Amino acid sequence: MITQVRGNGEHCKKRLSPLSISVTFVSMVMITSLFVHKIFLNRRNRLLHI
Repeated sequence: MITQVRGNGEHCKKRLSPLSISVTFVSMVMITSLFVHKIFLNRRNRLLHI
């Protein structure tokens, strides 16, 4: 029973690490997309002004 619990705990940790990595990756992508969108809008506005 003790060995099974330990195994489950290790399994949970293994499952959590990829989840946290995916969450961080998604947040990074969101931030980068926002920055790119802002830059694109600024360039578009400049073109319209010219």
